[in-house]
Amino acid sequence: MKGKATFTLTDAKTGKVVKQVTEHNMVTDAAKRILNPPAYLLANKFSYSDFLKSVLPLYAQVFGGIVLLGNELEERTDNITPGRDCQFIATAGSAYAGTNVRRGTLNQNESYATENGYHFTWDFGTDKANGTIKCAALTSRSFGDSGLNASDRSSYFIMEPTAMGGSNSLISQTANALGQYLGTFQKNTLTYYKCEQYTDTLNFVRIKCLDPLAVRITDSTGLSSYQAPVFSTALKMPFSVPVRMHKYYDPDKKLLFFFSDAVITDGVYRVKYTGVSMEDFSIKEQGEYALSGSYFNVYGAAFYEGKFFIASNKGMEIYSAPGVIAETPFTDTSSGSYFYNMNGTLVYGYSMNIVYLYLNGGFLGMYSSCNKMIRPSVDVALPYVMMSGIDSFPSLESASQNPYLGMISSYFATINNLSEPLVKTNEHALKITYDITN
Repeated sequence: MKGKATFTLTDAKTGKVVKQVTEHNMVTDAAKRILNPPAYLLANKFSYSDFLKSVLPLYAQVFGGIVLLGNELEERTDNITPGRDCQFIATAGSAYAGTNVRRGTLNQNESYATENGYHFTWDFGTDKANGTIKCAALTSRSFGDSGLNASDRSSYFIMEPTAMGGSNSLISQTANALGQYLGTFQKNTLTYYKCEQYTDTLNFVRIKCLDPLAVRITDSTGLSSYQAPVFSTALKMPFSVPVRMHKYYDPDKKLLFFFSDAVITDGVYRVKYTGVSMEDFSIKEQGEYALSGSYFNVYGAAFYEGKFFIASNKGMEIYSAPGVIAETPFTDTSSGSYFYNMNGTLVYGYSMNIVYLYLNGGFLGMYSSCNKMIRPSVDVALPYVMMSGIDSFPSLESASQNPYLGMISSYFATINNLSEPLVKTNEHALKITYDITN
């Protein structure tokens, strides 16, 4: 596929064209990946017929939105998700007549199928998309409809792959086993753990998934019964682990961090942490982090860019050093708060309704409406993600939180870096025509 975008900036009062530029794009791997869902995840509750109805024609959902950025994107086919330096200016997807200044509208009269592709037209009025535009990218219709605003509930950050256009409920279950799914750290192998509340012993198990490319005589499909582990081990932790405290996986260190409740010692509240290798289930790091003030409940924490992020009854705080709060970006609280590293970008899942991306030292919120959290996986490539229920009580013999296949909406399907920046103010209207062809 290939395409080109024409940006036409006009004087709002006179209608005179102030500037017009045409830029050719590069197509990323996003659409190719979407059309090739992970094979071993398709064995249970995945409807390929519904999937094709969801993603085809490609222009409707997969390429159905546009995002404008204040920074250039590196032109790589695997550059498909927002990096930590992304500066979002505006989006557009469907027709829109609301007041969100970061959302443009599809010009339905000037958008149509062509002989070998599709011709999009999006309009941004005088109050929309003001700023210095350096790049544009086609994205999902859902992300285009987000308007970069969590209060706009016409789109989803997490999508069900077989219903990209409107479902927020994940149905493609991957496995069924006792315990809490933690992630996929080996190919076709899911890792769970089981424990009781406030125990210092964690029981890790591995569950094998069906490999369609290497089916064995005894393999079968179906989730009616619990799958038996192919490996199990117990780990003695240096502190009692509160089950509801959400874990954080550091993909650079390849460690899953467990955290304790905030406990006061010597007049200072501290959170203990332990980094556990998901390869051999040994402890690689441990310590404690001094906090400032008093804490009643801690819901999630993360180490990121040399800082300590913590979500608690006080909201969310960023520590630049032990005992030193650099920023308190949120004061509202949610027991569902968790942190996740998405290809180098920190994700803050505030609740089942709101997800934030940490970009340029600030948070971009999007509506989610998915009561599951993102989990790491070595063999599921973005924009697909593995999801599972928010940590609960994975008791040894009863509880089960299993993985589901999801898809993030905020991907880059194409990249159009402008040869020179386009400065739009409230004196201008902007029209973008985008031709994508086979």
